[in-house]
Amino acid sequence: MDFFTWQNVLLATLVFFVAGYFLWAVNTIADSLINIGQRRRYREALVKAMINNEDLTWDQAKVIAEVRFLSQSCIKKSLNYLIDDALVEKDFEVPVKRLEAFKTSFNEDEPYDGIPNELKLPLDKIKKEIENGQELLEPLVGHLKEFSIQNSASKKRQNIISATSLIVGLISFSYAIYTTNAPEIGAVQSLPSEIQDVPNKSLQPTAKAAVE
Repeated sequence: MDFFTWQNVLLATLVFFVAGYFLWAVNTIADSLINIGQRRRYREALVKAMINNEDLTWDQAKVIAEVRFLSQSCIKKSLNYLIDDALVEKDFEVPVKRLEAFKTSFNEDEPYDGIPNELKLPLDKIKKEIENGQELLEPLVGHLKEFSIQNSASKKRQNIISATSLIVGLISFSYAIYTTNAPEIGAVQSLPSEIQDVPNKSLQPTAKAAVE
């Protein structure tokens, strides 16, 4: 395989990885924006429903979330945002106690939210079989949630670093090959002009031929 073929292969590979990285970044940003929009609409709808219905139940609040296709983590974040707004803003429309009651109901429904699925069933089994299992598991569950969040953030950073390093490495490798073979490329490119000059020189009459 000659140099030009290698150059084309490397260029195609580089374009492929850059396009894949760009699509991954766009998809990640789009998902984040969609989740932000869903949480905002859910907060607005939940506050409106709580104002219009003073006896709104947690099951009804979950229905509002389900029709907006919110995940459990999005519901939790939305409740946290609303509790923060109720604590910070003086004239917030909904009392903070009602929001905290919904947050308590959420924790009862999803005691292991944020923990890997393969650990939820064993933890639930331990809670049922051991007396005061819920109280004993609370510190462990808290540490597992914190570890899971840190692990997820670390994986995202590692994916970004790995993809960026790969692209930079391909660019550096391609540039190194190009600079190494640049003199040979120049020599090859100058051959056609030299070949064309040979017939022209051979056709020019010499001094001896001119005298004859």
